[in-house]
Amino acid sequence: ITSSGEDDERLLPGAAIAANPDHVRFLYTLADIGYEYGCGELRDAASRVLNQIPADALSMNILSELTESHRLVDILPSETPSRALYLLRVLHSMLLPSNAHALQSATSFQRSFFSSASCLAVFSFIDDPLLLRRWDTSACTMALWWLMCITKFVLSVAAIVKNRALCGPTELAHSDATRMLGRDQQLYKEYCDRVAVDISCFGVVWSSLDHLSNLFYVEESLMDSLMRVVWAAGSRRIPLLITSPNAPADSSAEAISASQQLVDMSSMQEDVAITSLDCLGTAAVSLEGAAVIMRKLQMWSSLVVDLLLYGTQRVRKHVVLVVSKIVCRANAAECSLLLHTVDVLFKHAELTDDKPQIAAEYFTLLCRLLDHCRSAHGHIESVLPRIDNILGWLDAAKRHTAVH
Repeated sequence: ITSSGEDDERLLPGAAIAANPDHVRFLYTLADIGYEYGCGELRDAASRVLNQIPADALSMNILSELTESHRLVDILPSETPSRALYLLRVLHSMLLPSNAHALQSATSFQRSFFSSASCLAVFSFIDDPLLLRRWDTSACTMALWWLMCITKFVLSVAAIVKNRALCGPTELAHSDATRMLGRDQQLYKEYCDRVAVDISCFGVVWSSLDHLSNLFYVEESLMDSLMRVVWAAGSRRIPLLITSPNAPADSSAEAISASQQLVDMSSMQEDVAITSLDCLGTAAVSLEGAAVIMRKLQMWSSLVVDLLLYGTQRVRKHVVLVVSKIVCRANAAECSLLLHTVDVLFKHAELTDDKPQIAAEYFTLLCRLLDHCRSAHGHIESVLPRIDNILGWLDAAKRHTAVH
C-alpha cells in the first residue's frame, strides 16, 4: 500500500513529466530545436523545465547500464547539447543525490561507478579538444558546470581513498582535499568521507578500485585539462572565439590565449570558475599535481595573472585561497612553484595601475606568498629588487589617497 504522501508527490507536475520518458524526450528535443534555430527563449524555457523535474527512470537506467558496461564515455561528444546536458545532470544527481546529507553510506550506483572505468569517463569529457568551443555560451557553461561538479566529487573521493590506503583504515587522517573545500562545504566533505569509506570497505577488494587508484598520482593530461578549463572559465573566455587567421581550432592553451571574447561573467560562470579552481586545488595538493604544474609554468603564469586580471571579485578571492594552498607547502615542487609565482606576480604588478579594482586581491596573494617565503626561509633574493618598485607604487597610492 502506497502512502498518501507518495501518491501526492506523484501528482506534482515535475514528477508527472519525469514519469513519462516521451515527455522528457520532448523537452530536450524542444530545447535542441531552440538551439539549432537560434531561438534562445524556447531553448531556455525547455531547459528550465528539464532542470526542475526529478531524474526520470529511463535515463537513470541508461546511465547505470553505461556505467556497468564501461561505456559512460558515449554520452559526449554530441552535436546537439540538450540531451547530453540532461544526462550529465542526471548523472550528477545519481552521484550526489539531493538527500546526500542524510545518507550514511554509498549508494549501489556509486559503488558500481567507482569500481569501474566509468569513474574516469568525466576526465575524457574535459579532455575533449572542442569542449570550450563546441556550443554557445549557455550550453558550454552548463556542460562545464555539470562536468566540473562531477570532477570535483570524483577527485575528492579519490583523495580520501588514497589517504586511507596510505594511512590505513584505522588511522584518523584528514586529506588535504577536504581542507580545500572550505568551511561552507562541511556537509559536502563529510559526505565524500562517507562514500570513500564505504567503497573502501563494502566488500570491495582494492583490486576493484584500480581505476580510481589511477588518480592517486594525477597524470599530466588531466592537469592540463583542468588548467585549461580554469583559465578559460575564470578569465571570461567561454566559449572560445578566435578570429585571427591560422589560429588553433581546438581548446588548447594556444587557443585560449588567442581568444578575443571576454564575456560578461554570470553567476553560473562564476560558479564554474570556482568549482574548477577547487578541482585544480585538490589535484595539485592531494594527488601530487604540483610537480606537473612545474612542467607547465607558462600556462600556470597565464592562468594566475589572467584570473586576477579578468575574473570577478568573487573569483579573484578564490584564486588567492586556492593558489596559496597549492604553493604554500613544504615539498620541493611546491617551493619551486611558490618562487616562480612570486616572480610572476612581481613582474606583472604594473597591471594594477590600469585596473585598480584588482589590486586588493593581487597584493593580498603576493603578500601571502612572501610571508610564507619568510616563515619557510625561502630564498627570494632574485625578487628583492622588485620590492622597491612595489613600495614605490604603494607610496604613490598613499599620496593619491591622501590628496583625493
